[in-house]
Amino acid sequence: GDNEWNDCPNPEEGKSFWRNTFHEFDKHWEHAIQVVRHPLQPENFHFVHKRTLYFGLSIVGGKIRDNASYSNELKDRADFVKSMIDQHVVAGDASAVVLFGHAFPVSIHDAFFVPLRKYIRDHLGDKVPILYLNGDYHFYESQKNYMGLQNMQRVQVAQGTAQPPLKIEVTASSRPGWNATAAFSHDRMLWLQY
Repeated sequence: GDNEWNDCPNPEEGKSFWRNTFHEFDKHWEHAIQVVRHPLQPENFHFVHKRTLYFGLSIVGGKIRDNASYSNELKDRADFVKSMIDQHVVAGDASAVVLFGHAFPVSIHDAFFVPLRKYIRDHLGDKVPILYLNGDYHFYESQKNYMGLQNMQRVQVAQGTAQPPLKIEVTASSRPGWNATAAFSHDRMLWLQY
């Protein structure tokens, strides 16, 4: 269903279908990328590839059935993301971050995005290029200086086959002054190249 599983008529069954289909999806082919999962929420994972830290995060849109529980899960996800950025970006193995989530951030997601914004601003000094890639509203949108942060961008992809594919290129660099505009580029006109 839309919004991962929570808008399904039977959300627990939908979550079970989602996990049976997509959990550990990366194990369906051989690769050398070390995918690390959240210890309590295995649908959330990260990996480093070509000096970029990637996260797959369960940040759902639609109807949230238990706000308090979901808020606690989002706080835990934010802590996971911050600790992995400390481990990989601050330590030097990565110099850019890409976050994949479904939801367009609204107030129900504050438990994730408010502490993340504070961490990026105060701990990282807004010096690390970060991209949040989401779907949710099903139309293309690109925002620079996302959440008031110079080095954060958000790109929302269009729904399914309604639009041409979106190609995103990430260029990681440790050069001083490296920013989100230099790190992330995207091309929506791939269909013209065929």
